[in-house]
Amino acid sequence: MASTPGPLGQFTYSNGLLTPVTYTTDSIAPGSYGTTPFVSSNGTANGIVWMLDHGQPIQNSSAVAPTAAVLRAYDAGNIATELYNSAQNAADAAGYGIKFTSPIVANGKVYIGTAHDTLSVTSPQGELDVYGLK
Repeated sequence: MASTPGPLGQFTYSNGLLTPVTYTTDSIAPGSYGTTPFVSSNGTANGIVWMLDHGQPIQNSSAVAPTAAVLRAYDAGNIATELYNSAQNAADAAGYGIKFTSPIVANGKVYIGTAHDTLSVTSPQGELDVYGLK
């Protein structure tokens, strides 16, 4: 198993075999804690694979500075097609990543829990980032 995270892969399952089909264009940064994929759809149509990249999550260590989480969306039929990336627009930037956080999709919106302050701040605060159509 490689120690450097790579892109998210899409596989087909046939006759008991998993076969890689395509991969996302974005890779997870080396040294990060990876990503949490989540699938949503409108019934059996409009499938979206959401990928929350935790980046360098907030933790009680001054050795590594935390970075913002990045929410990405891909077409579930072809994950090589990126639909959205929260890092592309400064107004959409998430707070600091938190290990093991999963996106929640409900009522046409995506919710992610992030940190607003570093742990070096007295009484650090978190935030709930909400993404949806503008």
